[in-house]
Amino acid sequence: MKRLLRILLIFLTICLILNCKQPVGSIDINGNGNGAGSGELEFLWLVPARILYETEQWFVPRDDLQIMYAGDGIIKEIPYNTPGVEIEILEHAHSVDNPNTIPLTNGEIKLNTAGRHKIKVSFNDKTSHYTIEVRGTYSGGGDESDIFDIVWL
Repeated sequence: MKRLLRILLIFLTICLILNCKQPVGSIDINGNGNGAGSGELEFLWLVPARILYETEQWFVPRDDLQIMYAGDGIIKEIPYNTPGVEIEILEHAHSVDNPNTIPLTNGEIKLNTAGRHKIKVSFNDKTSHYTIEVRGTYSGGGDESDIFDIVWL
């Protein structure tokens, strides 16, 4: 009797293990339960080195941005000047319906307009973005030591 019970317990344990989903080894990308593997995973990931600028400063992707691309089962860093990489600044993208788009030329963009802007990067039919803030600087008269003039009575 003990032997029959032991065989039945082993059989039920094996059936339970075989019918459970494996906790590691499958990533379901599109949510339909087919368990597409990680080799099919493809995305673009931006790592900003800087998100706060003053007006009249330059956005230089070589120094200010790291572009990571996952494709063919590996994650690799791609330089900003790789063929197919498109970098654009969308001015005031959060507050207007049709933002002014400024494409990257000569590896740098001068930031002239204060506000929140999106940096948009496209590569291999994938697009990613992040937000930067450009703060205006005072360029009025005086010695430019303060925004407000103090009048002592």
